[in-house]
Amino acid sequence: VEGEEAKEAAVPREFLMRARGSLYKAAWLKNISDTVQGKLKEAKLKYDLADPRIEDLVHAEIEQHMAGIVSRMMAQLDAEAAAAEAPREGDAPDAASDPAAQAPAA
Repeated sequence: VEGEEAKEAAVPREFLMRARGSLYKAAWLKNISDTVQGKLKEAKLKYDLADPRIEDLVHAEIEQHMAGIVSRMMAQLDAEAAAAEAPREGDAPDAASDPAAQAPAA
């Protein structure tokens, strides 16, 4: 059951990251356009969006680029969450988690 809950929680998070990534659409479309143009030249294909090979190529580039953006954004959020949970320097450990504090005085 825990695995299912984690999977359900991950889906909305990825959706949110994709939405945030789309805010940078103009910049990444330029990168994708340059990449696709290069691949078209390599494959000696004429740019024609009616050609299913070109449509597949464009969709694959968009998905690959968005997946990279989402991955980086999620990693950044994970790092920020871990940093927020880490004990700060100078903070006293909790008595419940400190074995020395739980030992009976002799």
